[in-house]
Amino acid sequence: MSRSLPAHPDLEHVKKQAKSLLRQYQDGAPAAAAAFREFGGKQVSDSVPKLSDAQHVIAREYGFLNWPGLRNHVLSLSAADGPSALEAAVRLDDAQRVRDVLARFPSLGAHLDDALPSGDFGATALITAANLHNRDMIDVLLDAGADVNQRSHWWAGGFSALDSAPQLDQHLVSRGATVTAYDAARFGLLDRLRELVTEDPSVVATRFGDGQTALHVATSVEIAEYLIENGAQIDSLDVDHESTPAQYLLGDHQDVVRFLISRGCKTDILMAAAVGDMELVRRILDANPQAICTTVSPHDFPMQDSRAGGTIYIWSLGKSKTPHAIARQFGHEDVVALLLENTPAPLLLALACEAGDDAGVARLTVANPHIRDQLNGELLRWLPAAAELNNARGVNLMLDAGWDPTTASDVGVTSLHWAAFHGNTEMLRALLDHGADVHATDRKFGGTALGWARHGEQNSRYRETGNYPAVFDAISAADGP
Repeated sequence: MSRSLPAHPDLEHVKKQAKSLLRQYQDGAPAAAAAFREFGGKQVSDSVPKLSDAQHVIAREYGFLNWPGLRNHVLSLSAADGPSALEAAVRLDDAQRVRDVLARFPSLGAHLDDALPSGDFGATALITAANLHNRDMIDVLLDAGADVNQRSHWWAGGFSALDSAPQLDQHLVSRGATVTAYDAARFGLLDRLRELVTEDPSVVATRFGDGQTALHVATSVEIAEYLIENGAQIDSLDVDHESTPAQYLLGDHQDVVRFLISRGCKTDILMAAAVGDMELVRRILDANPQAICTTVSPHDFPMQDSRAGGTIYIWSLGKSKTPHAIARQFGHEDVVALLLENTPAPLLLALACEAGDDAGVARLTVANPHIRDQLNGELLRWLPAAAELNNARGVNLMLDAGWDPTTASDVGVTSLHWAAFHGNTEMLRALLDHGADVHATDRKFGGTALGWARHGEQNSRYRETGNYPAVFDAISAADGP
């Protein structure tokens, strides 16, 4: 049966409805079971329902596609303060709702350039509207007094509305958006870049979003060459990821990266593997054979500022990636072969476990019965790294090959934390069977596996497939009576 919201809905009341529905279902109430079947969809009705599922059912009963849609609708109507109501209306992607909120809270006109209460990276309402590519909502906000050039309130360097556009947004430009050196480099506007540099040569060093320079987003060799010839620092680090332009461009603009390498930029074995430069890989390994063990990790790419978001490789290449995986990712099998020739046995074992290669693991352990004694601290940390990626098969093979189940990351996060967070009962039980400590706490949040499971039920990317009730039961059983 569908529901109708009151004229002045209350979010806490709606949340309680979801909790009540879940309790009724768990108590065996037929009406609750029928609601899950009718509104939950196949994925919900075929699994053990969680609170997020109950919220989904309640949202569908009220005529919304999902819980965030219902939540933002209720907040836009009921929020006692203007900023919260405005944020909810903007997230609904509804220009008329934004117009209504602005009429209801006239004082908002003086605060449109402030960060939204929970805006991503300190985003304003206008920047959020631009991220949604909603031209009508952009016009409503600009007509109400928002500054088209206001940057987000992000500690590392703010982004503008224009920064969210995949290509130059002529509508924003027509409304007064300034095309900066960053925009010119990103959109390939060499003539505009020349104008800006001629007017003010220092713009090649200006910091933009995340503290990047124009060279960090150069989309062509021509743009990169012009910037360098006019004083851009080839190895300038951005602020948020403490990464160079070449590291930033590695995923999508390898022609520019090869040019920067030819001009002497700082390199690493992951970069060499990604671009398939055999000679560079050889030079790096000749200078430092241990470079073969480099991964996309805080250990190999530490941050100087505790607020920094980690190397940009996390997003362009992927967490925990090895040179081998990266070379294969970009189709450089000759580089893969070279890397394997220079890989010590313990690392080969870790690679085989990570890949779920049972035969490879067996071959290596038979050939070297003492290989587990050669697993050093960094290789042991491959276990929580595999668990973070929800790689249950890799975790199982590592445990059987001798990895210590209590091994933690730099901030004390164990594999058990990740198994609980993702609701992965197979991984969690394997870890417990091998002696994982159910009471271990991480150093960042002070949370146990149980706390991580509770948080993961709402926030893990695997929350829809994780079996959290079984995880709670397994942790309780391991904790003892």
